[in-house]
Amino acid sequence: MTFIALKKNSSYHSRFQVKWRRRREGKTDYHSRKGLLYQDKRKYNSPKFRIAVRKTKTKFIVQFIQSKLEGDFILKSISPRLLKTYSIDYSLTSFPAAYTSGALLAKIMMNEKNCNNEAIKSIIKIKRKKFINSYCATSNRITTLQTNGRSPPKAILDIGLSNVTTGNKLFAVMKGAIDGGLSIPYNEKRFPGYNSTDGFSPELLKERIVGDHITNYMNLLKDEDEERFLRQFSTTIKKEKANESYSASFLNANKIFAGDNFQ
Repeated sequence: MTFIALKKNSSYHSRFQVKWRRRREGKTDYHSRKGLLYQDKRKYNSPKFRIAVRKTKTKFIVQFIQSKLEGDFILKSISPRLLKTYSIDYSLTSFPAAYTSGALLAKIMMNEKNCNNEAIKSIIKIKRKKFINSYCATSNRITTLQTNGRSPPKAILDIGLSNVTTGNKLFAVMKGAIDGGLSIPYNEKRFPGYNSTDGFSPELLKERIVGDHITNYMNLLKDEDEERFLRQFSTTIKKEKANESYSASFLNANKIFAGDNFQ
């Protein structure tokens, strides 16, 4: 006679505790989130920023977030509406669009750090030892930006539940933010063009940022299967960008945002 153990009895159910809502919905990995938000006790109440990057079927969502005990405070957010002001209203999920979104976020945050943004209403500077706390009061909130001389704002990358793979478009956002002036710890092994034998290839990364690989694929597809070309790049064709001028808007925007760092 075999012995059957009752695992889910009254004692089990009386002690059962449900997971947090976003864990049940599969939206948040609280184990990784704890590592992103952890702050040393010796740095109590020091702002710790992170750049949250999420990719949907139609766009990239890039947010500059500061976490507090009350919750996450979104300081800046980049949406396709902002990219449209620079004539980028097509191919919003491509590698060039991801890089441009990160560069635009960095440009905005650097302006706020220097308190040159038009939305800033008042500036109060309190000098303490070797650093200055600039309290930039905007219409909605008070953002505390720590500056140490001319050092750029520091942040960490938050990609959520996405897989960490080499050449992922999410790392293009990080590359754009770094070229725009933000300080983010990174490793070149995650950029496209890296392999264990030859190492990192800046030329291939530049080709992806500019969008040459998409232009080459469009030309190839147009010659081999024109019906599929018209179906896959219908929006780009409607915007009259399905030719050599595909990367022109991205090039102009990146030169504005990244400046000398975009070569």
